[in-house]
Amino acid sequence: MKRPEPFEVFQPVSIPEACELFRKHGPGGHFLAGGTDLVIAIKEKGLVPRYVVDLKKIPSLTGIR
Repeated sequence: MKRPEPFEVFQPVSIPEACELFRKHGPGGHFLAGGTDLVIAIKEKGLVPRYVVDLKKIPSLTGIR
């Protein structure tokens, strides 16, 4: 299996910060929320994100209520 291309990962702590990262860095970014779909797309389908915004550190987005 081919090794994925490197990409930058950001870990914002708020929703406004996550949105600002997308505005600042432009196209080619992907949200990471759990990771299953994104990881499969990278490993098996050849997706090459420019950057990833990991949502795990945003308290209001953790868990299902």
